[in-house]
Amino acid sequence: MKKYAPGKAKNQKCFKEISMSYETNDEITMDAYIEEKLNTKLPKLFFISQPMAGKTDVEIAAERTMIKERIKREINPAATFIDSVLDKNKVEKEIKDKNVKSESLYYLAESLKLLSTADMAVFAHDWLVARGCRIEETAARQYGIDVHYI
Repeated sequence: MKKYAPGKAKNQKCFKEISMSYETNDEITMDAYIEEKLNTKLPKLFFISQPMAGKTDVEIAAERTMIKERIKREINPAATFIDSVLDKNKVEKEIKDKNVKSESLYYLAESLKLLSTADMAVFAHDWLVARGCRIEETAARQYGIDVHYI
């Protein structure tokens, strides 16, 4: 029989498995574990960060769908998602109208605005290869948004 104790890893709320021992008083019982889990507020609003360079809209959408399914299965079945894939036509018009010097930086700024509203930021496979994803991850950590890696 196994028992669980609270633990933290990389700014994430998680639980680590520990072996059950009836001789120590510092471990929590299964009832206490269940009560703690019921009282833990699950993140509800998720921001997905994923590399997009070199991918088609279809590939991006397919990856996002898989990520959303995993979040609902593994973190919170009632999860909601921020639509962080920006409308290219709208953004390109804004960029032209505002005489923007760095299109990439403009996209990143818009993305950071959306990230600021999230309960948790989820980082897709290969997020480390994308400069924007690395900046989003740093911002999330520095500003207290929980992070999760898929």
